[in-house]
Formats: sequence, structure tokens, C-alpha cells
Amino acid sequence: MAVLIAGGGPVDRYVVEHPEFLLASPPEEARLDPDNLHVLLAHLKAACFELPFEPGEKFRIRGAEPLLAFLAEEGHVRRAGDDRWYWVERQFSRPRRSRCGPRPGRTS
Repeated sequence: MAVLIAGGGPVDRYVVEHPEFLLASPPEEARLDPDNLHVLLAHLKAACFELPFEPGEKFRIRGAEPLLAFLAEEGHVRRAGDDRWYWVERQFSRPRRSRCGPRPGRTS
């Protein structure tokens, strides 16, 4: 079973009116380098937003300390007296641009 939540944009409307566009061909293969520094930092920020990082905790295959220190310099996290790293911003900062392009009626 698949569920599509469509928006009001022209591509979404086309897919709703022509579902064979998605269903008639195999899905595209997504490729991502999980060791890309931008990807790692984005995932680490999201993880820190959820729970504090413990001292010596691993993130992917490496220790998180150097990346957390960088995020602390940028003002996203801080190391507390208990040696854990905490998120300090008021909310989670989302990417400025959508991965699918700008929304209709909005400029980025």
C-alpha cells in the first residue's frame, strides 16, 4: 500500500490525475554519501535536538566530539557541566530550501 499526500502545485496535481506516472515504472535509485560532512552535520543537529549526546558517544562510525565542538562554535549546541552536549537554539533549524524546490507562491 502507498499513500500520496499531494499539495496544490502543478506536479502534484499531474500525479494525482495520472497515477500511472508513478506506478508504471520502477522507482528511481537514490544515492547519498553518508560520510558527506554537510549530511553528517545535518543529521547530528537533528539528533542533538532530540536528545543530548553523552561523552564519548559515537555518531556513525566516528566519535561525535569534533563535530559537536564545531556545532558549539556555530552556536547550535553547548557542553554542560555533566559533559553532555545539549541543543541550545529555541527550535530546530530547518534547511532554508526545500529539497524539492520552492513552494508555489513562495520565494526562498
